Amino acid sequence: MSRSRVLAADLPWSAAHPDRTRIAVLSPSGVVSVLAVGSPRALPAVIADLAAPDAHILLDIPIRGCTGRASFRPVDHRLAGAGIPVLPWTGAGPRGARLARSIRRRLPDAIVDEVYPYAILRVLWALVGTRSLAALRAGAIDGHVEPGWRRWPPRYKRAPTRRTRLRALARVRRLLEDPALGLAFEPPLPGPREAGSLARLGDCYDAVLALVPGLLGLGHPAVYRAGEPSRGAVLLLADAWLRRRLAGG
Repeated sequence: MSRSRVLAADLPWSAAHPDRTRIAVLSPSGVVSVLAVGSPRALPAVIADLAAPDAHILLDIPIRGCTGRASFRPVDHRLAGAGIPVLPWTGAGPRGARLARSIRRRLPDAIVDEVYPYAILRVLWALVGTRSLAALRAGAIDGHVEPGWRRWPPRYKRAPTRRTRLRALARVRRLLEDPALGLAFEPPLPGPREAGSLARLGDCYDAVLALVPGLLGLGHPAVYRAGEPSRGAVLLLADAWLRRRLAGG
């Protein structure tokens, strides 16, 4: 069996919902599949079974800098200052750091990065607003993010009513299936009316969003690692304008 070179895991921020872990797996042929994992505890073994030895593994949970009394890391302040709201790392605690260590023990040649799906969606939605989503694959997004930055993404997790949440999830699904983004799914990406739980459907979409920087690759012009590896760093999408904002410029 051919193993995946890129996997992204969306994990519950709270340990109270262990069944809400999802993995997006990029096949060698470029097709994305989203799998449910019964518990985060099983995740290292599942990833080791699916991943190539030198795979790029992206985790939607803080994995570095999770120490001390401060609820927000330097990279969290950078993200918030740039217009990307974040949750305090203390909600997730040290689970991400333990998970990353466990994965590295099984796959010592793998690259393990922290990602934040909402930060990725924020940039994708800005590109949708400037009708330049197709420029992402070519890395030609400079000048297209800032004009669309005030256009906030759909509130697919925190909409005030179920009806508005359904509409928001449908809009995110259309984005992920947009030919301009170039993702292919097998099985097809589920929609709001095919899923029993809207929260779990949001987890599914988050896993796909988390996969995007890995799919593009670390050398891609739009892929950027904000922060410092030792104190916390997040892999996301950014053009020159957003990089300056994240650097405090």
